[in-house]
Amino acid sequence: MKHLSYVHGYAPDEQKRLDDQARTLIPILHAGTSFEAGSLVLEAGCGIGAQTVALAQKNPDARFICIDISSDSLHLAQAAVKKAGVRNVTFLKLDI
Repeated sequence: MKHLSYVHGYAPDEQKRLDDQARTLIPILHAGTSFEAGSLVLEAGCGIGAQTVALAQKNPDARFICIDISSDSLHLAQAAVKKAGVRNVTFLKLDI
């Protein structure tokens, strides 16, 4: 089976564009998104973590399992979560 590549690629300029896009969409996509305390949320294809940070900050009593196939993206997502002081997120390198 041929391994498929991420359509956007992983270049730094593309990562910045995706981060900017995510931050613009957060108020639209997640204005009413909330999870009950104790919820376990799967974020499949978390990328660089822009949505992850927003959701985890808004729902500090939920736990997030975030997966992505790209080690580079996961490292950026982990750095973003750490910078934001978010502690309710676990990252895993998996292929969905």
